[in-house]
Amino acid sequence: MDWHNHTPPIRGLMALRAVAENGTFTHAARALGWNQPNVSKHLKGLERTVASAWCAGIGRAPI
Repeated sequence: MDWHNHTPPIRGLMALRAVAENGTFTHAARALGWNQPNVSKHLKGLERTVASAWCAGIGRAPI
């Protein structure tokens, strides 16, 4: 995967970690000092970035 052109957004990574550590989007939002829609928004951005990088590599290498 070529992460050079598809760098994951830092806030998306922060949201992912907070959800993993806290169990829910609501608890993650509290831990980060954000609201729940912002956690969702940043996770969606991370999802788009990772999906884009993954799809870009499909044509070049077998899975």
